[in-house]
Amino acid sequence: MKPHKITLLGKIDSTGQVRTDNAQMLNFSKMWENKRITVTIEIEQPGSSGALKGLYYGKLVPEFRQALWDNGERMTEAKTEAYLRSLCPVLWNESVRPGTGEYEASLREINDLDNSEFVAYFEHLEEIYAELFGASFVDLKQRIRELENELKEQ
Repeated sequence: MKPHKITLLGKIDSTGQVRTDNAQMLNFSKMWENKRITVTIEIEQPGSSGALKGLYYGKLVPEFRQALWDNGERMTEAKTEAYLRSLCPVLWNESVRPGTGEYEASLREINDLDNSEFVAYFEHLEEIYAELFGASFVDLKQRIRELENELKEQ
């Protein structure tokens, strides 16, 4: 059976040209002569800072877990963390299958986020915390600002 999908790794050079393994692409495309294709290019992010991850796993997830626990929801930290990710639109990858028009969705992992996405995620969680528990992460908000400033200086 012929493969219907290919993943190529490459790089965009300083002139804007895409550099990838052309031989692999040629071999794949020979199997599908005169067929229509959809090409998706995904830019790899350098990742999020360790400080933001530390704040997330060390403070935010445990505080949410405790607040949920106090309201009768019994979850482990791992389940709390997965639950929090599922609440935020920033953490969902969604795409439409061109042929069927159906949506495909998958939940992103924390390691997939860059710093700006992480901050947007924190802000979303702060809104949820305020709505669910009538409280805010005032000290967390200040710490995020400090970390953002540190990252800008680097």
